[in-house]
Amino acid sequence: MCFDLWVSEVSIADVQRITPDRNLDDHESDIETPKVSVVITSFNYAKYVLDAMRSVRAQNYANFECFIVDDASTDGSQKLIREEIARIDDGRFELLPLTNRVGQTGAFRVGLQKASGPFVAFLDADDLWMPDFLRAHVVCQLNTSWTSGFSYSDAIVLGADREILQGTWMDCGKNRPAKLAGGPETSRVVVTPTALIQPFDAETDVVEFLEHPWPAKWHFAPTSGCVFRRGLLTEIFPESDSDEISADYHIEMMASLLTGSLAISKALFFYRLHGENYFASHPVVGGKSLPGPWNDEENLTRNDKLLEHLQRRYDRLGALFGDWTVHTAAKKIARVSRAQRTLFATNQPELYRRVFHTPRYMSTRLANKMRGAIHGLRKPFARSQSETVITGSDGM
Repeated sequence: MCFDLWVSEVSIADVQRITPDRNLDDHESDIETPKVSVVITSFNYAKYVLDAMRSVRAQNYANFECFIVDDASTDGSQKLIREEIARIDDGRFELLPLTNRVGQTGAFRVGLQKASGPFVAFLDADDLWMPDFLRAHVVCQLNTSWTSGFSYSDAIVLGADREILQGTWMDCGKNRPAKLAGGPETSRVVVTPTALIQPFDAETDVVEFLEHPWPAKWHFAPTSGCVFRRGLLTEIFPESDSDEISADYHIEMMASLLTGSLAISKALFFYRLHGENYFASHPVVGGKSLPGPWNDEENLTRNDKLLEHLQRRYDRLGALFGDWTVHTAAKKIARVSRAQRTLFATNQPELYRRVFHTPRYMSTRLANKMRGAIHGLRKPFARSQSETVITGSDGM
């Protein structure tokens, strides 16, 4: 799978020794590792949610708080969660029960409003984290080369009964083996069954900084495999809980478009397929198959919501990232298709005018047109493709 990504390796050796129960420097007791606010969202997942909670409690990075947002479940989930919190007697866990259903975006919002750490991680109640998940993401976020608004890691795909179905999430943009010289359809395959589930190693595991590609496209893991900076989430989180907005798509795309992303090649969580997933409803069939049905009209709507957010928050985002970054993000979305650009011009005319009618953009267009005109003038003097070039014995 090829991605038009600008890639740079990051250096994480300087922070690899971060431990959950120790300060960054034993001589500076007021300097501590950052807290991660974990938000588990659940709706009628009584058979899975306790597994998710236990995978959080098993983390070898202890500086976290965990909010379980139950979205008005009717299957007894809230009772099970309360009993589990009482049993473990761990003050880091708190149930946030809802009486009226608000959907995934609304449940994310409830948890985000309670979060107090500089980093936030969302975990779907049917997914599981490996014990090294939080530590690996914090280590990568604190690397000494590149900063980003969020990081994501690869996933191992599980079936409903916990059997491993796939060792990677194919949509995950990461450092994959390069094509062989034998042909475009031939790639090296890395087979490491004994190392499939191993602790994260900052010395050997690959982490890359990725600039978002042209045109804008999804190249991430599901949200359960991500850790976000809370400061960024407060700026990009959707303002509506509408079903037209996919929270996963919105926050990951917006974060990457504005700040780039940190990609951890190692699989650090389990994505469970059980037939009731909203995002991934297709069976695992291998190849470049899609995890679920992709509807062009829905994609247009999701991208339109991104552009709507950029227009509404233009002044604030421009102050944070610079106008040119906001313009570039909008152009990448508009480049998805002709229909997307037409919808952009119709629904967000103010942002469209700012993006495509700025002096800098117009001067670039004029320069391109001049280059094209000059190239056109040179064409009559160029050698015809039908001409035969005869060379001497020395080849020149």
